[in-house]
Amino acid sequence: MLRIERIRTEILHLTQVEMAEITGVRQATVSRWESGELVPTTQNWAAIRDAVKELPKNPRTPKWSDAWVLETTVPNEAVA
Repeated sequence: MLRIERIRTEILHLTQVEMAEITGVRQATVSRWESGELVPTTQNWAAIRDAVKELPKNPRTPKWSDAWVLETTVPNEAVA
């Protein structure tokens, strides 16, 4: 599972459509990120980060960590 998919499904608990809405892209683009066909841009990651910071406080949604993007894997402690 690619990092973007793990962040979307296991950390943020979003659908591809919801991820597309918060990043300003189409669902097909999110699908291509997850298949490895495309890579999210810096602006896409910023939109994801900003949206996560604005999500209602939920015990299942951890505080955003730039390490999710910068490290090669998502730390297990980030997965709720």
